[in-house]
Amino acid sequence: MRSHLLSDAQFAEMQASAQILEQDERGVKVLLLANGQILKLFRLRGFFTSSRVYSNARSFCRNAARLKKLGIPTVTITQLYHVETSSNTAVLYQPLEGETIRHLLNNHTLTDDACFKLGVFIARLHSLGIHFKSLHFGNIVQTPTGDLGLIDIADMRIFPWHLQLSTRLRGFKRIVRYREDIEKLGENRWNIVLQAYIENAHLNFKSSNDKMYKSINRLILKE
Repeated sequence: MRSHLLSDAQFAEMQASAQILEQDERGVKVLLLANGQILKLFRLRGFFTSSRVYSNARSFCRNAARLKKLGIPTVTITQLYHVETSSNTAVLYQPLEGETIRHLLNNHTLTDDACFKLGVFIARLHSLGIHFKSLHFGNIVQTPTGDLGLIDIADMRIFPWHLQLSTRLRGFKRIVRYREDIEKLGENRWNIVLQAYIENAHLNFKSSNDKMYKSINRLILKE
């Protein structure tokens, strides 16, 4: 995708009528524009970084395209930008319609069926070779049709093979790190998620299923 210049004047115009969704000490990170689209800015974190060669914004766009090709619902990219007065980059996109798993959990509207679908969905990601390093309940979205999709997709690698057990475990380690999510989910629903995952993970041997099940639950005890 071709990158377009985002001038200071253009950014100021966008920000004037936008809602700030995320910011830090360095400034605005995510804007919700008046037309419903989202502008996400990516700042370089250091001088010696691979992001100078291949920006995080471009990775975000690439991941969106690859996820759609694999049949995973995600955001729709409108434009890739490079910022006029810095080395920063930005992406303008249409958000994925729906509610995050975390939102459903916090509002007590997450059903057992949705928990089962969540386990199946994570298994599908791993079987498709998708290693989403930042996967958690806050970036998995349940769409109005009941399908599950992904947002905040910059931190991701997609391999042309099923993920190995060790890589799968790293993904679950990130999920269980959010203790409040797991506690709100509860033991029974966590077991629904995990059992659905094991049944659909396409692991080669029963011993692999057993090892995966025990290893994931050990992660909860460690965190």
